[in-house]
Amino acid sequence: MFMSTHMICRFREHYPDIPLEDIPLYIRYGEKVSPQIVQVMLHRVRASKEDTYVLSPDRKGLFVVNNGAGIVVTYLRLPVECQDWCLQQWPMAA
Repeated sequence: MFMSTHMICRFREHYPDIPLEDIPLYIRYGEKVSPQIVQVMLHRVRASKEDTYVLSPDRKGLFVVNNGAGIVVTYLRLPVECQDWCLQQWPMAA
């Protein structure tokens, strides 16, 4: 899986010391979220149906995977109230 430098920089704002090889695990073990839910979560007019959205396992952000290019293009950091909502909708495993 190819990851953009932009996505890595954004993700490292949450986890500054994470080794590069560990980042794909956060994507692999995340929860896929529909574009319609992403629109509600982020208050966006529309989320691309061409992309896959993956909620990070810690519920702090969303990875955006461009399916056409096969690249993880960005990591959207979620506001605290959205993180709380995500924890209610997708509880983390113990």
